[in-house]
Amino acid sequence: MFKAKSLKLKLEYATLSLIYGSILTGLGSAYYHINPYNETLFWDRLPMAICFASVFILFIAGQMDPNLSSSHFLFYCAQFIAISSCVWWRLKDDLGPYLVIQIMPIIIFPFIRLWYPIRFNLQSLIDLSVILYIFAKLAEVQDKFIYKVTSHTVSGHVLKHILAGITLFLMIKVAIERKVLLTLQSKNKSKKS
Repeated sequence: MFKAKSLKLKLEYATLSLIYGSILTGLGSAYYHINPYNETLFWDRLPMAICFASVFILFIAGQMDPNLSSSHFLFYCAQFIAISSCVWWRLKDDLGPYLVIQIMPIIIFPFIRLWYPIRFNLQSLIDLSVILYIFAKLAEVQDKFIYKVTSHTVSGHVLKHILAGITLFLMIKVAIERKVLLTLQSKNKSKKS
């Protein structure tokens, strides 16, 4: 085994933006739920879009090639598109681009899983994250039905927040563990040379 102190871990921008985006999502969501208007909804959606772009880079591009998840150019492009989707919604009252940003990783991910080999033993956590996120989206769509079925105890919206929170936790855990494994792999290769 290794000592945690001896491993200097430099997290990718995408991992850091996923962590900070998660914190900002919690704050933005609280702000929106305290004062629910379109103006405050923007601050709920913006950090989520940042998280979606980060997930895309870390788990889609990172699965194709680990170096892609460290690409600053790809990071900035994905973040620009994600932020632009929120600005577009705010200016044009059109959620289309935001929904594409939100759903695209789920649509692309199964194909990436089929075409590119599994790099680390973290795939089951990634798969669980995707499944939980799908259930979170379903809970959101079935908000009133879930509220009725649970005798007005839990709404689909609340369930969505819980599932999305667990999903974010798992994605951050996978991103950090993946970086640890890549760093260890890189150290082992340099020792052998």
